[in-house]
Amino acid sequence: MKITPRLFFILLFFTVGCQSQPTKLFETDKDFEKRAFEKIRFGEKFDLKRSVIVDTRSRFDHEMSRPPRSFHAYWKDWQLSGLSGENLKKQKQILQRQLALNGVDPLTQVVILGKALQGEGDEFAVAATLVSLGIKKITFVDEYSMQKSLVSLDIPPLANLPYWESDVTYQFDCQGSEPADLVVGNDSWGVKDLFNPDMSIKRKSFPKGIKVRIGDKTGRWAYGLALYLKEQGRQPCVL
Repeated sequence: MKITPRLFFILLFFTVGCQSQPTKLFETDKDFEKRAFEKIRFGEKFDLKRSVIVDTRSRFDHEMSRPPRSFHAYWKDWQLSGLSGENLKKQKQILQRQLALNGVDPLTQVVILGKALQGEGDEFAVAATLVSLGIKKITFVDEYSMQKSLVSLDIPPLANLPYWESDVTYQFDCQGSEPADLVVGNDSWGVKDLFNPDMSIKRKSFPKGIKVRIGDKTGRWAYGLALYLKEQGRQPCVL
């Protein structure tokens, strides 16, 4: 059969059109999470006059021993995972408004109170969202060492702040990236000074399929975070 110029271009069009498109490769910024959390500190002293405590313990514990300048935060109510578009915007506005009503803006020193080794890692779940919402100064403290951390005696009550809004800068999500280990608590965070190695959770206790390099010292905070990511069906990120 003689191929005319017209037939040639028709065949060329279908040949090119039927070819599979090249796979797009997206570079995963493995240092992004580390930069996002670089201002988080463990067990530091804080001035309660200039701080707000976010209590991630149970509601019962919060009501029975309510710390000054604190409000309760149940980690499941403080999630942005799986949200996008208008749903993400709506949830972001709800949480940022709740922070403002409790005296928190992006420059407020936030102290996340939890049970540490006796808890389930709720502190990290809440901290991830606070970082996403633009909170820049976060300190962790457990209920057993909290009294040692307080440096103010004349403590003013919480006061509302004007509503503020900022874009979500980070979501605890690794979708689309290569499977990654969860690395929580390197020495620069001072974790080795906070956790008692004798109370550490052994590696075999971590969920199957999730490898956690924690030096056997970060205990249940790392464990709780790994469980949280697993429940959400997401790959653990590198912190």
